[in-house]
Amino acid sequence: MLHTVEVVDLAGNNTAQNCSTSLPDYPIAMAWGVGAMVDGRPTVCGGQSLQGPTGECFQYLHGNSQWVPVSSLQTPRAAPASSLVDSETWLVTGGWDSQDATNSSEAWQWGGGGGLSGHGGPDLPLPLSGHCQLTVNSSQVMMLGGGGGSGVHVLDWGSGEWLAQLPDVPTGLSRDACGLIENSQNGREVVVLGNSTDVHLFNFRNGTWRDGPDLEGEDLSASGAAVQMGERFVVLGGHGEEGGGATPTPTLCTSLTPRDTSGSRWPPTSRRRRAASSPSPSRTRWQDAHHELSQPDGTF
Repeated sequence: MLHTVEVVDLAGNNTAQNCSTSLPDYPIAMAWGVGAMVDGRPTVCGGQSLQGPTGECFQYLHGNSQWVPVSSLQTPRAAPASSLVDSETWLVTGGWDSQDATNSSEAWQWGGGGGLSGHGGPDLPLPLSGHCQLTVNSSQVMMLGGGGGSGVHVLDWGSGEWLAQLPDVPTGLSRDACGLIENSQNGREVVVLGNSTDVHLFNFRNGTWRDGPDLEGEDLSASGAAVQMGERFVVLGGHGEEGGGATPTPTLCTSLTPRDTSGSRWPPTSRRRRAASSPSPSRTRWQDAHHELSQPDGTF
């Protein structure tokens, strides 16, 4: 577990020096928390602390260059998932409480000054932890994987109802990362990866999964972070299993631009060597290089 905090400059000149900038240490050592930009301020909640699952939340104030406490989660949660469901609501779901994985959720709203107020959200279809979550349009939230599972669940936020379950991810996922990408060839797709080098894409036009290029390295995606930048899907950090223990990934920032060409792969945005024994990243290509899709449709 770490206290350290980094800001990643994805618009830099692709050098390790400009890939990240350290901020003041986070107030507690923890892993597997969730974060969001709340009223323009980086806000982090939950996670696994040295004392167990925590519900503490802290917000970074740039002007003062410090982390300050804000309202705590209603339930301590380690390895929950979260996403912004509208401009003023942050939905936090699942995770481990003091006993086991939970199916509870909570929604947080904010007003001026970054203050948070929360209330209970809809129960999940089953207890989830280590899953990933993303808001796919103005009213629907998707949750994928978690705990080695492959299920895909979609919540209609407006009605609070769970929609018909989508096809399972082809492989089970644990501590997975996911995000949305879009281009003129394939339309909108969900990218998901976790606990292996496998990468899968769900296409909204035809409602099916397809394989993406293997992630560079060996099993370096677990607990990594994912960011969408237009057509680019960027993965930061994560760890793999080497010699029986977790090894930080040597690739701090790596990105994928999905194009319908045989040359598409994961180009490294920047690398930071963290462990001398870490494997060197490999070069791989799209496995589904000439997949044809039709009729654009960005909704379920």
